[in-house]
Amino acid sequence: MPNRCAWTNEESDRVKEIVLAMPDRFGMHSKPTTFYVLPEYEQKLRRFTHYLERFGLTFVISFLILILALATAAVMRPYPFLGIVVVLLGIEFVVFPFNTPKTVKLLGFRGSILRVRTIGFITILLGVWYCLVR
Repeated sequence: MPNRCAWTNEESDRVKEIVLAMPDRFGMHSKPTTFYVLPEYEQKLRRFTHYLERFGLTFVISFLILILALATAAVMRPYPFLGIVVVLLGIEFVVFPFNTPKTVKLLGFRGSILRVRTIGFITILLGVWYCLVR
C-alpha cells in the first residue's frame, strides 16, 4: 500500500520512513515525528524541519507582536503606520513560511510553503498599496 510523501503529498511506493524532531504549535518542545518522504526530497524536508525547530518560537513571538501592532495601528493616526505593519506581517510570512499541521497534511510541506509565501507577497503588496493610497 503506497504512502504519501510528506514533502510533495504524492502517493508512491518509493517513500521511505524517517523520524525528525518537530516542535509543537508554539515552536517549543520538539518531539520525534515519523514522516514518509521520497528519497529525492529527504534533504529538503530535513532542512525545513531544522529551520522550523530553530525559528518556530521566533515566529510565534514576532507574529503576536505584529498582531498587537496591527490592532494599535488600526486605531491611531497616521494611517500609513497600518500599511507598514501589514508589510512587516507579509515579510514575516515570506521569511517564516510555517503552516498548520492540517494544511501540511493536506498539501504537503512544499505546497504549504508555497501557499504561505504567496499570501505573504500579496500581504506585502496590500500594505504598500495602503501606504501609497493613504
